[in-house]
Amino acid sequence: MTDPKVSPVLAKLAEIFRNKGDQVTAEALDRQVQSTGTQNMNAENLESLRRLRHKASRLDNAGAHDEAEPLLVEALRVVESILGPNHLDIADHLNALARCRLNNGDFEAALKSYARLLWLMEETYGPDDMLTKITLDSVQRCQRGLRDAVGTLCLEGRMAAMLRQSQDTRTAANRR
Repeated sequence: MTDPKVSPVLAKLAEIFRNKGDQVTAEALDRQVQSTGTQNMNAENLESLRRLRHKASRLDNAGAHDEAEPLLVEALRVVESILGPNHLDIADHLNALARCRLNNGDFEAALKSYARLLWLMEETYGPDDMLTKITLDSVQRCQRGLRDAVGTLCLEGRMAAMLRQSQDTRTAANRR
């Protein structure tokens, strides 16, 4: 049985990277898995957290991001209330929330969460650590998504203006 104090997702990722021969990433993930903060949580809090994360994960994976997000926010709030807002053990919860927001296309909210996670990774592991680099990549994906969304809005606005102008021109021609 899996120890409820260990992130099964991070442990599995470490195993996958290790099997693919990427020891650097596997070791970075192992360090995250071995963080001890959640070991200070009581069994009731751990079980509540496990239930929240499990339900949120199922919803997020099913595409119900709007339903999953409040559960992930609550899970993060629980961990922060016990361990503090800058404790390393909030990283897994913050990452899950950011990923859910990104999956939902909310690039701005995802960017805020990933930026906070990036700060935590840099403070804990430094700028050259693999987890920091992975998080930086997520920040950059959000930034690209925001730029693309803004570009799409601008293009839609220009197209709408062109259509109005075309309709106005046709209306004026029909009146003659």
